[in-house]
Amino acid sequence: MLPKKDRIIMLHKEIAKDISTIFLQIACFNFENELHLRIRKEGELAAADMAALMRKHMGAYAGPVVTMTEKDGYSFVNWSHIRNMFYVYTYAYGQLVSKSLFARWKKDASFAIKIRQFLKAGSSDTPENIFKSIGIDVKDPAFFEDGLKEIERSIEELERLTTRKKKR
Repeated sequence: MLPKKDRIIMLHKEIAKDISTIFLQIACFNFENELHLRIRKEGELAAADMAALMRKHMGAYAGPVVTMTEKDGYSFVNWSHIRNMFYVYTYAYGQLVSKSLFARWKKDASFAIKIRQFLKAGSSDTPENIFKSIGIDVKDPAFFEDGLKEIERSIEELERLTTRKKKR
């Protein structure tokens, strides 16, 4: 077992990575999705309109404690891969898949056999069919909720480790 201080550092880094990999990438996907929908409908968008979209989705990601300025919306300009045909969504998907598979392995260590089967399949079929072959329906939100619950458990553990108990 890691010393408490090291466990706190490790959990903090893991949670920060999960937030960036999952939630930030989904915000980027939402920006890109709305950008494409608007361009299809309107033909083109001015840079200020694109910046407003980015600000909207980054604001939703950051929450009410962060004030987004007009200039913050222009971060899409030098963040080129968020405009690469929804590429960023694969980060969130992959991270949630790994968290969900890990959750299943923690419940039943023999699930490692299915994880190996999944990994060995590579790109031999669609992800949906590969998952089906190991008994997972990726259209069922519960599979991804398992991954989110793993993050929640990490947050709860970090809170337990960093909350001072009141002296009586």
